[in-house]
Amino acid sequence: MFLYQEYTNGSVLTRATQDINQYFPQNNFTASWVFVVTWKYGPQQNPAILFQVVLISDGYFSFFLMNYGDCAVLYEQVEAGYDTINSIYNFVIPDSTNGNYQNLKNTTNVNVSGRWAFIASNESAPAIFYPFGSAAGDTEHFENGGESYYSVGLSTPFKFFGRTYNQIYVNYNGLLTFNVPSVSGPYNPTRGAEDFIAALWNDFDDYYSGVISYQQYTSGSVLSRASQDINQYFSQANINVNWVFVVTWRYGSQPNPAILFQVVLISGSGQSYFLMNYGDCGMLYEQVEAGYDTINSISHFVIPESSNGNYQSLKNTTNVNVPGRWTFSAWAAPAIFYQFGSAAGDTEYSYNPDEGYLLIPFSIPYTFFNHTYNSLYVHFNGLITFNQPEPASGPNYNPSRGAEDFIAPLWSDLDDMGLTGMFSYQQYTNGSVLTRATQDINQYFPQNDFVASWVFVVTWNFFSFQAILFQVVLISDGYFSFFLMNYGDCAVLYEQVEAGYNTINSIYNFVIPDSTNGNYQNLKNTTNVNVPGRWAFMAGSGRKNVVGLQVRLQSFSDLTKNEDIETVLQQPGHKHSINNICTNNRSQLIT
Repeated sequence: MFLYQEYTNGSVLTRATQDINQYFPQNNFTASWVFVVTWKYGPQQNPAILFQVVLISDGYFSFFLMNYGDCAVLYEQVEAGYDTINSIYNFVIPDSTNGNYQNLKNTTNVNVSGRWAFIASNESAPAIFYPFGSAAGDTEHFENGGESYYSVGLSTPFKFFGRTYNQIYVNYNGLLTFNVPSVSGPYNPTRGAEDFIAALWNDFDDYYSGVISYQQYTSGSVLSRASQDINQYFSQANINVNWVFVVTWRYGSQPNPAILFQVVLISGSGQSYFLMNYGDCGMLYEQVEAGYDTINSISHFVIPESSNGNYQSLKNTTNVNVPGRWTFSAWAAPAIFYQFGSAAGDTEYSYNPDEGYLLIPFSIPYTFFNHTYNSLYVHFNGLITFNQPEPASGPNYNPSRGAEDFIAPLWSDLDDMGLTGMFSYQQYTNGSVLTRATQDINQYFPQNDFVASWVFVVTWNFFSFQAILFQVVLISDGYFSFFLMNYGDCAVLYEQVEAGYNTINSIYNFVIPDSTNGNYQNLKNTTNVNVPGRWAFMAGSGRKNVVGLQVRLQSFSDLTKNEDIETVLQQPGHKHSINNICTNNRSQLIT
């Protein structure tokens, strides 16, 4: 049987008021109506199954309790929780569906065995909001002023515009920071001192109390929803989300706050994104801004309505045609990288587990240490060869082997590691890429007065919980030739790793030390041109005889040992002419 009764006065209302203020202390709640319904099965004096729902309201805020007593064996499927239209809000008590329903009398979300308590009114949260608050199982912090913040360790690293983070600071002032607990205002997109997301940056502590709540997800419907959202807004993403972090700020009376906003961090398939959702925004009395910034302001954005006095209109603004929502890709390669990927118009070659490679013809010849080539082979395993594909999957680099001209930006048995990813490439004969290459080469090799006429960019981009990203840039003016190797993050690899280059007969060869001593994850911090993550080399010229080549020499004795010549030739920023220094002994010159 079941029994029910409504109450509008008396001790039941007093008890309900006490219960709600105990579980939701921010509301200063006084119950004016209670509805109690109780189910009893079996002998009525000692029912084998007993449970109850209590609806509670003050005419504005609403709550409900679910109370559990004994539960005998049941022979059908069991479920306890709640759902709403379109499942905007939903919850299932785990022990009700995993076979432990007889244990419900010992479970709780409010530290009272057998009781579950929920807020039933979130009218002020638009449908764009992800689940939040105690009903969603969030960690909640009730604030009453003060410059408070909370450090949250991330269960999955989050990549934010080229940097990977394992923790985040949730600040009471509407700010998420990655390196330090808080950032002093005012927001300036050219300031560039910190990576941060300013959901709604304001000095809230001076005039509002409120609640900060957050939760990380690695499974369930929130991940499905995030995948749908990102694939809708970024059609090329094809993302399978594996981690979501939701943080929600609520200021003013709860559960219908005067100010409500939310940030959702999303990552998966080697990609990362974030959403900013806006509900109502009451009057604020300090400067307001919403957007994001990065160290050195390489990437930054300010929502116009947040800084022009129209912040109360944020719930009607959007960049994805969904009022109240702003969506951004948080991934970017380090600034040293040349443009790449589908957005740059590259040809992309996806993962191939069978020692994949691709033969790519050049639009103009390229000289690599006295040999001129019209094509090259790009290998999935992080290798470029010029004469033939390399059958071995992992590095067998040997400076004295000398069987092939090759560039190994990060040579490893990548195909056997379960990584997904691709390499992409493009040749350029005009445009801004040539301008950038010209500037780079003249910076590192200033003696050449170089003007690039051809650039070939190939980028390897592997996806895992942490990415592996590296790039080779071949540069030529039809006469002199150079190449760059750029490094981003590098996840743990379980095979031998080497980076460098070699030539036929090993006349010229080089190995980056950190690629072979176990420090390959540090490649993004190494360099030979004072630019972390970049290595730059001169690959030769179209002449047989190198006349007037500029190198930095301390004395003529630097050229007296044949094995030292390549080291000398690879020093950027050369000052003196070999031709001038060696007028008395030209036989020492490499030709």
